Amino acid sequence: MHSITYMMYYHIVNNELKMISDFNCVNVVQKIIEYLETGKISQALHSEGQEVILLENIFGSKFSSPVKITDIRTIDIAEGEIGIMYIYKKGFEYGHVFNVIKKNRRLMLINGQKGIMQTFEKAEFIEYLKINRYVNR
Repeated sequence: MHSITYMMYYHIVNNELKMISDFNCVNVVQKIIEYLETGKISQALHSEGQEVILLENIFGSKFSSPVKITDIRTIDIAEGEIGIMYIYKKGFEYGHVFNVIKKNRRLMLINGQKGIMQTFEKAEFIEYLKINRYVNR
């Protein structure tokens, strides 16, 4: 998955690998889901920050009520389920969305913008969006 996210989110300029944008995580999570469903790779478009309600409209679901990061295990995620998590810190204007997959009873937290696993060091709260997509079912 690491090399796939680089193809979606980076491009080469003057022989250097450059990030497309710092604020297009809403576009990136959609491209990760598209890849998981079709196997086709395409780049996420550059954009300014977008409201997460856009994802609710696309997937026909609502983000869960906020829970503290320490209570992440209370979120109901089925084995093989693909979803989207929204993390933020109280009082901050912006948060971050990323993909999550539950596999072998563990959560894979995919930060497609950086091509790494997501961490929670700068976040306090999390909301989960069920999108009714699954792997290995």
